[in-house]
Parts: sequence; C-alpha cells; structure tokens
Amino acid sequence: MQCPRCGARNSKQAERCHACGMPLVQTGGRVVPVQVHHNRSRLADRQMRPQGGAYSAVPLYERRQPWYQKALIFIVAVAVIVGVIFGVYSAFQAFQNDKVSQAAYDAEHVKQTVKVTFDVPEYKAGSSSVIPIRVLGTDIDGNAVDELHLMTLADNTVELMPGTYSFVPAGSPVTAAGITYAVPAAVNVSATSSGVTVGSTEGATVSLSYSAIQPIDATDDQIAAIKQWMTEASLEDATIQKYVDAITNARTTAQEEEAEASGSIVETDYFTFTIPSLWRDEVSTKTTKNNGLPTVTVYLDGYSSLELMTVTCVKDSGESDEEDNVDHIAGTVQGTGYRVEVWTTNWAYYASLMAQGSVDPIVSTSVLEDLVRLSSGGSLTYDDVSEMSKSAIGTPDIEFVSDNVLPTLKATGAVDSSSSSSSDDEDYVTTTTTTTTTTKRSN
Repeated sequence: MQCPRCGARNSKQAERCHACGMPLVQTGGRVVPVQVHHNRSRLADRQMRPQGGAYSAVPLYERRQPWYQKALIFIVAVAVIVGVIFGVYSAFQAFQNDKVSQAAYDAEHVKQTVKVTFDVPEYKAGSSSVIPIRVLGTDIDGNAVDELHLMTLADNTVELMPGTYSFVPAGSPVTAAGITYAVPAAVNVSATSSGVTVGSTEGATVSLSYSAIQPIDATDDQIAAIKQWMTEASLEDATIQKYVDAITNARTTAQEEEAEASGSIVETDYFTFTIPSLWRDEVSTKTTKNNGLPTVTVYLDGYSSLELMTVTCVKDSGESDEEDNVDHIAGTVQGTGYRVEVWTTNWAYYASLMAQGSVDPIVSTSVLEDLVRLSSGGSLTYDDVSEMSKSAIGTPDIEFVSDNVLPTLKATGAVDSSSSSSSDDEDYVTTTTTTTTTTKRSN
C-alpha cells in the first residue's frame, strides 16, 4: 500500500511507512493516516478503529525523545535550581555581613563627651559674655572638623566622634565690669570609641585658665578682636556694643582715676586738663598769669625753656592770637566769656631745619630726640626727620599728642560776671570742643 503522506509503497502488513514512519491502517481497501493525539507530558499515536459501530483509540506508536535532549533538559533544570539556591544564600550572607559591618561601624563611631572646665577670675555667669571655644581637627572618617562652641561655666560639654582635635580659645570673654582676658594656649584631644585622652593624660576634661586684663590695660586691638569673634558668633549688635562699651567706659574711668592719683591732672582756677600718659615722668609744668588769667606750660623735665605744650585761658573774643615762638595750635575749648587754647611746639619741624643746617642747634641731638618722640607720640624719631629732610620730602606731617588734650573750662571765676547767668552753686558749665590745626612755618 502507498503512504498517503510521502507516497512510498509499503507492504500490506505494514503498520507504518518504512520511509517517513507514518502510522498506516487500511479502511475499505484504502490507506488512511492514523489520527495522532498529543499529550502535554507525552506524545502517543493512536489508531481509531471501529468497535461495535463506534471508534476506539488504539495506541499504535509512541514518539520518544532522544536521550541527549532529556539529559540537556535535566542539566538546565538542575542549574536553575542551583542558581536559585545560590542567589538566596548569597543574599542571606550579604544581609548578615551588612549587619556585622553596621555593628562594627557603630562600635567604632561611639561619640565621646568632652567637658571643659574654666578658671576665669571675676567671671560671673549671667552678666558676663559667653566663652568662645573653637574645636578643630579630623574625625575617624577623615572629615575636617571646625566648630565654634559658645560656652559658660555650666554649659561646657562637647560631643565628639572619635578623632584628633584641638580645643582653641577663640577669643576673650568680657565681664560686665569691662574686664577682658589673655586667652590660654590650645589643648590637644584624642578621642576613641573607648575614651578620651587630653594632652598625654587619659580623661575627658579639658582645663583652660584665663588671665584677667584690667580695663585700663585693654588695648584697641584687643577690643577689635573681641568684636570680631562676637560678630562671627552671630551675637546681636546690641549685645556686642554692650560689652564694648563696658570695656571702654571702664578704661576711661580707670585712666582718669590713675591720672588723678598720679598727680598728672593740672588744675587752675579757670580750667583743668590731664597730662598725656606718654609724657608722665618726663615733663614738668609751670603756671603763670597774664591779667589774672592762667597759662600752664608743659616742658621737658630739666629744660624749662624747651616747651612741649602751652595751655592758656583768654577772653573769648572769637579770635585766637598766635605767638611767633609757637608753631602749632592744637585746639581750643569754648566756654562762656572765656576760652582755653592748647598750643604745641612743632619740634619735628625744628629738627628738620636743624638737619638741613638752616638753624643753629639750640639743644643736643639726644635732647632733640626726646622732644620729637614726645611731641609726636612716638610716631617719629629724630632719625626719621633727618632722612626726610635729606631726601627733600620736606617737613613731616604728624599727629601731635597734645591734639587729644581737651581742657575742661570751669564756670567759677572764668565767667564774666556782667554776662553770666550761672548760679553761685554751679561748679561747671557745659563746654563744646572746637579743634583747629594751624601750622606756621618760618622762612
């Protein structure tokens, strides 16, 4: 019989085609293909044969997969299973490792509390300023640390990660009485997860000792430095000004008290003034009167003819009379009916002329050095003036120490009785200050 699929001829007894393997069955003298039913788990060829007027499925052929295909499927399945197991295991191990790493990190990064104790004489909590401490260093992770801490005697701790640091006093605190301080040196601190070492000593306490500076000794540079750290710390402007005023007011009061105690206050019936602090112990004074009005001359100690400054009281006509032997008028203080004039001798100008050979020396070089130094407040020396003269710079312009001398004009005795409306029990009148600079030069 002939295969209906490939056309090959087969014997009548053949159950399948010898060429293509097609199952064969004869029905009514002709060959028909056997119906093949497919099962998802297994392929089976079945012949539909009549049986009792109906057809029944008769298995004729089962197609088998080659062994190597089954092996390949098995291997792939095993690999997938192993991969899934390995992935789950790896994820679990990573989770466990993360837990261990986090625990180790937490153990190494335990913060330590460092306490700062202060020895600050006359510092009073509540009325004094905060104490600025800057913490500089590097933490355990290599991060740079720069923190400004504002502390008091009670609020005095810092939390630090393990690392190496320096505790640097960032400026002077200020008391309500205007006392400032010389700040101590920085202190090195080493922190670990188990404790703190301060300097070379184990312990978590940094001790800082401050030396008090009385208001009279406070300098303008120190006051400027205090304003700077307070501004950096974002203190309110009113707070900063309060402490600056405390220093300057206390300093002024202390200077006045010192001047009075040292006898550097000069007093006449008409006015008082204070000898500049730079001149103390190096000058003397003498008082003369002209028409009953006093004139005080300040001269180099031991040289009564070498005047540094003259303070004189004159009737207030609205004009000042210059004298030929006085080169500079520093200023006047106006009062009712009278005024006080402050005159300064320009010894730098004379030194310049002497260096040029324009005038004959009237004093020795060493004495002239003292006169130039005192009149200029130390801003010039005789050598400075000589060099300027030789290089044709000319007479140096200087700020005279006496420019800051402001006498106080008294009401008693200094007010013309015909124009005075002051009562007898009034000791002083309000004065206004007028400062002029009039320099005369001789040809």
